[in-house]
Amino acid sequence: MKPKYAAVYESLLATIETLQPGAKLDSELELSRKMDVAPMTVRRALTLLAQEGRTVGIPGKGTFVAVPRPERGREPLPSLEEHLRTSLDTELIGCALQRASAAQRAAFGLDSGEFVYLIRQLRTGPGVRGVEETHIDAKHFPDLLSEDLSRPVRDCLENAYGYRLVTTQLTLAHGIASTDDAEMLEVEPGSGVLCVSWQSGDESGRPLLRTRGIFAGELRLAVR
Repeated sequence: MKPKYAAVYESLLATIETLQPGAKLDSELELSRKMDVAPMTVRRALTLLAQEGRTVGIPGKGTFVAVPRPERGREPLPSLEEHLRTSLDTELIGCALQRASAAQRAAFGLDSGEFVYLIRQLRTGPGVRGVEETHIDAKHFPDLLSEDLSRPVRDCLENAYGYRLVTTQLTLAHGIASTDDAEMLEVEPGSGVLCVSWQSGDESGRPLLRTRGIFAGELRLAVR
């Protein structure tokens, strides 16, 4: 069953395609009334549209149709998530099935008592070392723990279950290595690290997994 916010997203996307850049959308409250859904559901769909560059929100004024992004004249810069997935070696640290926390239930739209998988992996490459922790909505991936998890999680989910996953959020931040992190990363406690978090979902936008990685060293992305 398609989640409510995905249906709202598709409806808003169809509306946006009929409007000119700069056109104002109805308010979150007005949209929730028209579509008979909760304001939070509308907000989630609007957030996804903004992340895709289809809308622009102006505090105090509303949400507007964005100007289409210009076509680039060269191959695009590969995404950081793709680079991490394809360029680093993977080693399984541990995995488990556990009840979803309140934050995970909110992120995945789960009910109380539902489960998520937790997968921790060591990622290594020339001059870089990292630890990734991934939480996955368990109901979509039965018997995942019996799969080969010594490979990138996304590759496992796509190859074993036939999903085509899309990264919908990516956040970068500077952090400090804790004692436990430092041991895994082979650096001194308190050393600077790069924290990378991303969320991936299916083609409808439904979130299926969230990953947080901590990396020490230097990551290089080449423009083709």
